[in-house]
Amino acid sequence: MGIWTTILRDEFNDRGKQHESYTITLTRPAPDLAAQAEDFCERLSLWLTKQGEGFKGEAKAPEAAAVSNEGNARVSIQCTERAIALIERQFGTDILKVDPPAQHVRGAIYPPKVDPWDVSKW
Repeated sequence: MGIWTTILRDEFNDRGKQHESYTITLTRPAPDLAAQAEDFCERLSLWLTKQGEGFKGEAKAPEAAAVSNEGNARVSIQCTERAIALIERQFGTDILKVDPPAQHVRGAIYPPKVDPWDVSKW
């Protein structure tokens, strides 16, 4: 259980902890794009709250943004790179793209990649 707990927590070293503005473009355009953006904001806010006060200050409340040129709903959020990486993983089916794309943090220490079928880790 110890190795899985470490992997699921995803505790890598996020140097800097600066908040940056990200724009999340949503997939599957709905008839009412404003309602789709508001719904995603509510789900994202609830998920951030469940994670513990927005990852202890790593993310601020998301807001609905203007519709993209392609006709997709968008949401803007200010958060750290670690937080946007976890948001992309959690809501991967709802997110078409994130602008600007998250970059790896220089000097970050990521958890080791473990083969789930490696019996020595069980």
